[in-house]
Amino acid sequence: MRSNKSYKFFTNDRSAMIQKTVLRVSLFIAGTFFMGSIGKAPDEVSGLSVPEGFTIESAIASDSISYPMFASFDGKGRLFVFESTEPNIMGTVKMLANPSYHIRLLEDVDGDGKFEKNQIFARNIPFPKGGVFYQGSLYVT
Repeated sequence: MRSNKSYKFFTNDRSAMIQKTVLRVSLFIAGTFFMGSIGKAPDEVSGLSVPEGFTIESAIASDSISYPMFASFDGKGRLFVFESTEPNIMGTVKMLANPSYHIRLLEDVDGDGKFEKNQIFARNIPFPKGGVFYQGSLYVT
């Protein structure tokens, strides 16, 4: 039986700001990771387009992250970026012996949509494939 309930997401100003920040960060990570444009200003990233009314803005300096793979927000609006410290060219045995992956915690402390706080949350993770928050905890696969 289907429910006739409709669910609204991002119904207050803080949630709308988080939604815009998610879009900014997603576009930034896509631009730096997939197009090799680390160091370029967001408006110099070729091939990206956004819907009318949206803009591309950097939420963090491009030299603050190395090789981002994916990211996940927690309930407080903090962004956990899963990244490598080097290109993934090592085999399984080497990766398990000396994993080069970590999770970086980014936090917008003053509410301006840019991440001022940047720290390593977890180190030496063997090739993370995914991460999600559930009931206040970060689950990494």
